[in-house]
Amino acid sequence: MNNKLAARQILQNDFAIVTVLALFKLIFHLATSSGYGYFRDELYYIAASKHLAWGYVDFPPFVAFITAITRILFGESLFALHLFPALAGALIVLLAGLMTRELGGGKLAQGLAALAVLVAPQFLAFGALLTMDAFYQLWWALAAYVVILIFKRDDPRLWLAFGIIAGIGLMTKVTMAYFGGALVVGILLTPHRKYLASKWLWLGGVIALVIFSPYILWQIANGFPTLDFWKMYASGKTYPVTPLEFIAQQIIIMNPLLLPLWLAGSVYYLFARDGIKHRPLGIAYVILFVVFMLQQAKSYFLAPAYPMLFAAGAFALEQFIARRAWSWLKPTYATLLIVSGALMAPMAMPLLPVEMFIEYT
Repeated sequence: MNNKLAARQILQNDFAIVTVLALFKLIFHLATSSGYGYFRDELYYIAASKHLAWGYVDFPPFVAFITAITRILFGESLFALHLFPALAGALIVLLAGLMTRELGGGKLAQGLAALAVLVAPQFLAFGALLTMDAFYQLWWALAAYVVILIFKRDDPRLWLAFGIIAGIGLMTKVTMAYFGGALVVGILLTPHRKYLASKWLWLGGVIALVIFSPYILWQIANGFPTLDFWKMYASGKTYPVTPLEFIAQQIIIMNPLLLPLWLAGSVYYLFARDGIKHRPLGIAYVILFVVFMLQQAKSYFLAPAYPMLFAAGAFALEQFIARRAWSWLKPTYATLLIVSGALMAPMAMPLLPVEMFIEYT
């Protein structure tokens, strides 16, 4: 009886759904970790982890360091290599729920935002692989959560935490700088520009620069090899997508049924009366969307921006349902998301035998 009562109390907690979904994602990834064997990039990172440095030609050092830690603690098995990426993916689910709660969302909205991350193919894919993107997505989501806290509580001291996260994010993938730059523009275009006069914001920037400085010094010492790499990469390896193709890619990699949710999140940040407090995030997303589209960047470069949109969209949908008294929409939409996520999961994770996967594709 005591166990049943404790279980009931846990489920009644307004954050229980989010926690359960995060744990499910973690267990799901670990249970399917062996899949199709080693991904080619994982072999690359294993090799890099045996030659640790403050930088590499095509990536900052974080993924090599985390791979080295994994090898020392757990070995080089697929289960071991996928442990930290799976944990990072589960934490993004939690952060989506936390962002929603800070925006004012209740149990329904928090669970919906967490479910959105869970069923998005892009987050399923990177939670199943040892790549820098698995962690890059986590730092971006964590940074967005801290920004929401700063704007909600008007606590500029939290820019120090943002600086730490941004610095680690830059040491994971340099494209973290895009988020920081777009956010600064969003702040400049709103009353939040007051933070530019705060010493805490500038100290946060200094902290990020200090954390990132070993990689900068490595680039200087080695003649900036990454710049040459990206010049070659852009000239021969990128796929020249049109704007319409880029938009279609965003819809597909995030699950087409989530389109209404992240569009609602964008509208909430940009135009809703109670969303004005967090408007720089909406402006940042628009800037990032346009920049990546014009640069013909890979579709997943924008993926880390979606948890903050899912959070706002889930909150907006919860309010919409409450106003219209359309209680039937709650289980209907959640069910559709679960079904669509299950159908798309084999496209993102190693769930089927290879022959069956080819037929399924």
